[in-house]
Amino acid sequence: MKIGLIGGGNISNTHAKAGCAIAGVEIVAVYGTNSGKVNQLSRDHGAVPYSDFAAFLAHPMDMVIVGGPSGLHASQGIAAALVTLAESITARKSSELMNIHAAILTSSLINFLLTLYSLFI
Repeated sequence: MKIGLIGGGNISNTHAKAGCAIAGVEIVAVYGTNSGKVNQLSRDHGAVPYSDFAAFLAHPMDMVIVGGPSGLHASQGIAAALVTLAESITARKSSELMNIHAAILTSSLINFLLTLYSLFI
């Protein structure tokens, strides 16, 4: 399984290490705004670093893990149109939750996997 990481910080690094411990999983792309962290995480896992979100989304991958700022989880996960893991706050507003729900209903590709769900209105 080819995984793309959104965010280059500590949580993305934790997810990358856990993913790489599973046979057949590889981190193929990392997107973020902190080029130093994105480049380091990419080097550590043999992935391609991206600072452009559209270019990141064009990279072939099976799944994204959202590890960036929680306020962007919903929009970035929907934009990815892939199976998406968001470990923490996925929707900060009810409107974001409704957007996720609508995206799931209209696409066979989008599926948010939530290990910890929180909704703040």
